Amino acid sequence: MRGTRGRRHPVATATARVDCAPAQPQVRRHIPVGVRFGVLVALCALVYSVNIRAPFNFDDLPKIVRNPDIKDLSRIGERLVYPYTDTFNFTRNDPSRPVVYLTFALNYHFGGLDPLGYRLVNVGLHAANAFLLFLFLRRLLRDSGSGATTGAAFAAAALFAIHPLNTSTVSYIFSRSDLLLTFFYLAVLLLFVRASDTGNRVWYAGTIVCGVLALLSKQSAVTLPAAALLVDWLFIARGDVRSLRSRGVLHAGLWVLAAGYFAWRIAYFGGVGDREAAAPWPRIPYALSQPYALVRYLQFFLVPAGLSIDHGISPIRSAADPRLWLSAGVGAALGWLVWRVWRTRPAWRPFVLFGAGWAIIGLSPTSSIFPTSAVVVENRTYLSFIGLYGLVAYALSRVPAARRTAFVAVLVLVLGGVAVARNLLYNDLVALWGDVVRLYPTNPRARCALGERYFARGQYDHAMEQYREAIRHYPTHVDAYNNLALVYNELQRYDEAVRALETARALNPSNVKVLYNLGTVYYRMRDVRKALEYYEQVEQLTPRDAQLHKDIANLHYSQRRYEEAERHYRTAISLNPSLSDAYFELGTLYLELGRYREAVETYEAGIIRAPADERFYTNLAAVHERWIPDPERARKYRAEKERIRRTAATRADY
Repeated sequence: MRGTRGRRHPVATATARVDCAPAQPQVRRHIPVGVRFGVLVALCALVYSVNIRAPFNFDDLPKIVRNPDIKDLSRIGERLVYPYTDTFNFTRNDPSRPVVYLTFALNYHFGGLDPLGYRLVNVGLHAANAFLLFLFLRRLLRDSGSGATTGAAFAAAALFAIHPLNTSTVSYIFSRSDLLLTFFYLAVLLLFVRASDTGNRVWYAGTIVCGVLALLSKQSAVTLPAAALLVDWLFIARGDVRSLRSRGVLHAGLWVLAAGYFAWRIAYFGGVGDREAAAPWPRIPYALSQPYALVRYLQFFLVPAGLSIDHGISPIRSAADPRLWLSAGVGAALGWLVWRVWRTRPAWRPFVLFGAGWAIIGLSPTSSIFPTSAVVVENRTYLSFIGLYGLVAYALSRVPAARRTAFVAVLVLVLGGVAVARNLLYNDLVALWGDVVRLYPTNPRARCALGERYFARGQYDHAMEQYREAIRHYPTHVDAYNNLALVYNELQRYDEAVRALETARALNPSNVKVLYNLGTVYYRMRDVRKALEYYEQVEQLTPRDAQLHKDIANLHYSQRRYEEAERHYRTAISLNPSLSDAYFELGTLYLELGRYREAVETYEAGIIRAPADERFYTNLAAVHERWIPDPERARKYRAEKERIRRTAATRADY
């Protein structure tokens, strides 16, 4: 420590009364905050480096891989926020979360569709959240008068960094909304505390700015005013109403912000809830299932067994379900424990209330009476269990430093090992979804996801087996029939494909995927009239689907309706400027019509989007050899085509 180096302390002699001398204060070695941040980053890197190149998965595919909105940064402003009208398409940005999709657009701009960049951002955000949690808990421990505030807060943050329950948030790229929400949420509370200390308007403005960014990352940020009130009451005001009122302006700003957000959603989007939620549960079974969901979340936190990327929990439909009574029993036991601690350990009260209150506030948007498409979703605990980490930090602050270090080190090793095992599954999507099917064999969504992975590998028999199992357990599952039809289509069993799709259409007449695939199957059966009929139905439902417009253009092109084909190709390109096939096919249309210069311009625009597509170079060389003579350019394009082929061959050999 500064000022103690080189200082000599008196040495006791044999005759000195050592027992009466005051004990020298123990000097604690100060660890710089930057070092602690580095350790948290290292822990995150160790746990998540094992799947840093894992492929995209599940909702990553429509929201990133097939999403045209993130692929043209020059037009990102108009595509981040737009009303839910007839232009809505699930493969577009969610306009209620523009901050999330801006980060996806930046990822695509700098790294294309390489999962590495997306995963690095997720891991970086997780490390940043662990550090903000450390700062937040350190402040709460100091305000409560606890000892060992820094060490205990850091230990809790380290557990947060490596806890297996968080892997489904960090390793599932689409869950970036929860990472960004937590980052801005914690930033708001840290700035709120700072503003309450200093009264400086800069800190107050920071809370509002970060609050806006949190709301534009995920709707769950509407709970921020309640969380700030909880933190203030327990740790700043400490139950003093007068002290709480002195920060009324700070609190009012957050409540006004939340109210304004609600008003904006209603006016602009036409509702408050999640407009993209697929097939939400009925309200009563969903509400009855929530106590069981809360018990499972707590079990995952304490004993991280049974973790899954998709929990196929069957609904609780009546009070006679034993899971409801089990949940009631666990709830009663926890209530008794809280009451017992409240009565016998007053020093624990703020953190017990903080853990319970924060969880209730954080889970209220999704684990209450407002139904979504799933009851148990692990990423909902990422922010909601911050309060439990606060309780852990307080418990650790009461343990001697040496014992605390040893205990936390063992926990980090054990929990980190479990987290690594979970993360390794993401490298093999068959293994990942096979693990879900093992835990929930009747889960039709998991069966379909596993079937899709087999289909992508060309293992069609295994894919059909999964789809048939999904139908056996859930005979009205539209996606299972749709996906089964895709296998039949690939195997050229077109009549069976049509029967499966017609069954799906009977279950959901306006399902876009089913109508689109009916068009595709009839196109392959050379029934152009029926194919176009189904494609036009899809166009009415989703007029901004670039792939659909390209397919309609192909139909018109095959029937020599060139004007209609050109119009749809151009529409496809305007909707998705990265759709390289549309450039190639439009350029080929121009060649057939003798519009050679337009063909060259279109091919060259396609090269910008797909520089490794040798088809562009082949046709450009042909144009400059036959119709617009330019031997030098023709040689250049031929040489570039050969270079691409050599590069591809080298990679294949490797």
